[in-house]
Amino acid sequence: MKRIVSGCYLAIGLLAGRVAVGQAQTSAGASPAAEPVYEFVEQMPALLDGKAVWEARKMMQQTMMLPAEVKTGKTDGKVEVTFVIGADGKIRDAKVTRSLSPATDAAALAAIRELPLFQPGKQNGRPVAVRLRMPIEFFGPNHVFRYAALNPVVRTGDFNAYQRQHLRLPAVVTAEQLSGTVGVSFVVLPNGRIDSVRLAKPLMCASCDAEALRFVRALPPCYPGRNEAGQPVAVQRFLTITMPPPPAPPTPDSVTRPYTYVEQMPSLPGGGGAVALAAAIQKNYISPANHAAEECGKVSVKFKVGPRGGLYDIEIERGCSVEAANAAAVAAVRKLGRLVPGQQNGYPVTVQLSVPVVAGQP
Repeated sequence: MKRIVSGCYLAIGLLAGRVAVGQAQTSAGASPAAEPVYEFVEQMPALLDGKAVWEARKMMQQTMMLPAEVKTGKTDGKVEVTFVIGADGKIRDAKVTRSLSPATDAAALAAIRELPLFQPGKQNGRPVAVRLRMPIEFFGPNHVFRYAALNPVVRTGDFNAYQRQHLRLPAVVTAEQLSGTVGVSFVVLPNGRIDSVRLAKPLMCASCDAEALRFVRALPPCYPGRNEAGQPVAVQRFLTITMPPPPAPPTPDSVTRPYTYVEQMPSLPGGGGAVALAAAIQKNYISPANHAAEECGKVSVKFKVGPRGGLYDIEIERGCSVEAANAAAVAAVRKLGRLVPGQQNGYPVTVQLSVPVVAGQP
């Protein structure tokens, strides 16, 4: 993310789309002052290997010597520098346009002057001089980044499972049937410790807010964020604490070993519960010819209703001697189509049902 931001800063300086003619300020050995200096051209300057100019900024940030005042945390911020890449590919006219301190300004100019030779920009196929703007960061050990090249990671594994295990749900949430979220902002330090915990989005429950703060402060150390050079840095993060925590998803056993009873049993799309389901199967049943009901009585069909409501593994659990009647009972279940799946803990799960069917002709 920081790389993208850096590229955007540079683009601001590059896309002005104006041409400054006869205003080039030269230094010793520079091109004549009458040389036009562009701020945007058809082919912008690049490194000799073809990489974009912002790659030079990344390289410079990694190798630049920071002044002592930055290393000790006394000074923290950015210096903005403009400079011209001439038609010969050399840098000239480097100037500080946004100052931070004399020491950082000097370090920024020195770093710019040490950049390598560039491929010059081109306009109408001819090399021309181009003015660029580049922000240079002087961030000390106490700087807190909003984003890093590699953001911190909280070491909790499944965060919802961690919430269910460690969140001390205030009694008022259950008593008043409250539900909502609390947003908490915090800083992950370079050593992975959590600091500066504060409410960013309170819930309308004082005990909920207090518990969210306690919960975040008690989190285990994080994997720290890292800058483009791979060094650990402090990064601000944000967590949303859900109260009550999300319910646990069904275990793998609910797929390999389906439930026989759940909080919300499978049903027809129109509802009606188990009675309506049994009635629909009976209505679908077509009795085989020449077989009276007393020859079979009732047969029992078992089947599974999947998490998406599909029916499968339809088979006779308790049948009769008339195979045609057994087959007709299975066909009656197949005609149901897709059902509303059963749910456990708010998640759709596989449920096995067993439904009696009156077989034979009445």
